[in-house]
Amino acid sequence: MQQTQDQFDEAVTKAFRDAAETQRILSLPYITATEAAKVYPIGKSTLDKMRAKRTGPVYFHVSGKANAFYTHEDIRTWLNKHRQRVM
Repeated sequence: MQQTQDQFDEAVTKAFRDAAETQRILSLPYITATEAAKVYPIGKSTLDKMRAKRTGPVYFHVSGKANAFYTHEDIRTWLNKHRQRVM
């Protein structure tokens, strides 16, 4: 019984941590591909590949930084533009 309670406690703790991380990312004006993959239905590797092909959401690089950065608006706009109806 204690093991079940411990597993439940761990699951709840993880859920709160994940929710806090999501809120943190959503509050940022600019996010990385890794952060975007945590809150939008698109993977980091997919964003990386699209960026290499110069497709996908609008992004920018800051001089001296390795990461590309996205705005939430640009990602949402791109996702909405590329959504498909499922029948």
